[in-house]
Amino acid sequence: MRLRIREVLLASLPQRLLTDMAGAALRHPASRVCIPLFAKWYGVDLAEAEKPWRAYASLTEFFARRLARGSRKADADAAAIASPVDGRVAAAGEILADTLWQVKGMPYCARELLQDAAGDALTGGSYVTIYLAPGDYHRIHAPLAAVLRSVRHIGGTLFPVNPGGVRSVRKLFARNERVVSWFARDGGSFALVKVGSLLVGSVRLTLCETSAPPRRSRLPGGGTSRLAAPVAVAKGDELGWFEFGSTVILVFPPGAARIDVTAGQRLRALETIGRWLGGRGESR
Repeated sequence: MRLRIREVLLASLPQRLLTDMAGAALRHPASRVCIPLFAKWYGVDLAEAEKPWRAYASLTEFFARRLARGSRKADADAAAIASPVDGRVAAAGEILADTLWQVKGMPYCARELLQDAAGDALTGGSYVTIYLAPGDYHRIHAPLAAVLRSVRHIGGTLFPVNPGGVRSVRKLFARNERVVSWFARDGGSFALVKVGSLLVGSVRLTLCETSAPPRRSRLPGGGTSRLAAPVAVAKGDELGWFEFGSTVILVFPPGAARIDVTAGQRLRALETIGRWLGGRGESR
């Protein structure tokens, strides 16, 4: 009953208005004075940032900072799956009967998450959900060398995706706005889902609609974006970024991947989290 009350209270918030207001405040140049305090509060390693903090025009720009060149490297083994983001593993495991888990006792369906009939073929596959806290590095990277086949925006709510929100809102990831990117590799496919959140009303995409030159699109809020043609990406290539803490979900079909992380584990972008076993899912 208490969880249901929390869900109702969160649903009653003016989610879009709060998100727009926060976005305007955090993009304002005056917000840059908060960067040192923010970095200290969240334990941000400023030495990893591409630029000194004074070079960022706003707190939002600092959230979306790139890392200094060479500060992270992915495993050279082509079959090693790299974590697409910094963050903490919220859930990971096998997809049983079309079911993934937010946390224990909070299931949701792959088909609902992806809004795609391809979700029906994922039973027996694997997934990993990674939560990015506000202080984490917010850029998103390709977990494997693959071909980006499609990018789809799915409208929805903006519940908070922090641990409290995930424990309170049923099927949260299948209800929030999100962007689903489908990749093809070795005759198979996998999906990377970028979930929007309260205060995160946009996901910035690096590769969108065209591959030469790359165009940046803002999703959600910018409509559905389709690639003009498939785009080959190398492991570790930048795919986009969040403008605050959020969540990424990797979904693999049966037999395609082995995930070697567990709930609660802390990850760094490009750290190895599993192994690609071969394409057995139908390519998108």
